[in-house]
Amino acid sequence: MKLSSKVAANALKRSLFSPGDTVVIAHSGGADSTALLHILARLQVFALKLIVAHLNHSIRGNESDADEEFSRKLAESYRLPFESRRVDILKIARDESCNLEEAARDARIAFFDEMRRRWNASAIALAHNADDQAETLLIRLLRGSGSTGLSGMRFRNDRGYVRPLLDSSRREIEEYLLGQGLEWREDSSNRNTDYIRNRIRHHLLPDMKSYNPAFVSSLGATAELLADEDDFLEETALEAAERVCIFNDQSTICSIEGLLSIPLAIRRRIYRLMFRRASGTMRRFSHIHTEAIENMIKGEKPNVSIDLPQDIILTRRYGRIEIAKKSDNPLPRLETLMIPGEGVYRLGNGATLLVGSHAGENAEESGDGGLVRLDPAKAPFPWTLRAFIPGDRIRPSGMQGSKKVKDILIERKIPLHLRKLVPVVFSGDRALWICGIRASAEAVADLPAGEYLTARYLHDKSH
Repeated sequence: MKLSSKVAANALKRSLFSPGDTVVIAHSGGADSTALLHILARLQVFALKLIVAHLNHSIRGNESDADEEFSRKLAESYRLPFESRRVDILKIARDESCNLEEAARDARIAFFDEMRRRWNASAIALAHNADDQAETLLIRLLRGSGSTGLSGMRFRNDRGYVRPLLDSSRREIEEYLLGQGLEWREDSSNRNTDYIRNRIRHHLLPDMKSYNPAFVSSLGATAELLADEDDFLEETALEAAERVCIFNDQSTICSIEGLLSIPLAIRRRIYRLMFRRASGTMRRFSHIHTEAIENMIKGEKPNVSIDLPQDIILTRRYGRIEIAKKSDNPLPRLETLMIPGEGVYRLGNGATLLVGSHAGENAEESGDGGLVRLDPAKAPFPWTLRAFIPGDRIRPSGMQGSKKVKDILIERKIPLHLRKLVPVVFSGDRALWICGIRASAEAVADLPAGEYLTARYLHDKSH
């Protein structure tokens, strides 16, 4: 089948375009993108409105500039709009502490996404071919990848990027160009075998073809099979995640019990879904990080946190895990506060303590809630309010003997990072009340009538 006919068939079979679509073509000046531009410009069945977009990486100096000029003149020869941008990939890689490949990929995505928005385009057309697909799969296999990575590049992805040449070999593309009498630019960096892709292209792939001449197309077929299975498993994982997780703009929170009821293969996909939602990308996340979550939910520590790539933090708080971007706003601090008598006291954790007096029948529950009724003879002023420190004890109402404040907070499943925000009220060295949690039997007023002190704790639920 002629290359142009294959592209047309792909476009129809895989719904890459609709008639009259506006499409941005990513044009490097190389053979693949030059062939794609020539074919799409003549694809009369779709009558596409094309925009040629070129990103100058500025890596090869004058050669990079010549590539940009070639793309510009080619767009003019087709009477198509031309967009270009110059970026310093070397500087970006240094500033962001990443390799050149990552920096270039991110710059391309940012540029082409912007072009798609600017032109209100239905798609970005990329010229990746079957050899590119084979190289990508081998790179991922060498680095270690699951079925998602080995499903390779897609003919259409969820970002609106389409690859009409993905099942066409590099040889087919060059033969098409020669047959049409078309020129293209050769990137000299493609010969540099310091890059793993080039080593695979010039050494490993030719060697594999000696075992199977159809190796490239076989890898492409395998990738398509895995892609279909991957889509099914991703949908299954999403349905499972919606049962056991809560998603919001700031974080994803999942029930540990719910996660453990799901098969491991699906759990791992839920973890990757959590990574993508938190950071917007899977870059720098790997099998190591999915295993970190798996170890966390199976571990014995009820409160633990782990730093992940992309400034993400993973936290376990008793029966749930949470993944989120690290907050720019640190938790408030609870400072020690002297309470000389009745009044309204603003606390450092965002809460308010109201201290007053009351006479008459006891109409309110005291001790565990946000209100406590204290005998003024047993709880003389001044009071001290502060966070607990190791060794603090209280004699809980309704219990014999004393108990560590820390143990009560653990029993109430107060997350570790929030325990220092729970106020404890003292009279002298005696703990009167763990605010909103437990009162001391030594200070609770037990008279049916009379004058007593009341303390009400109004807690800001956002903290």
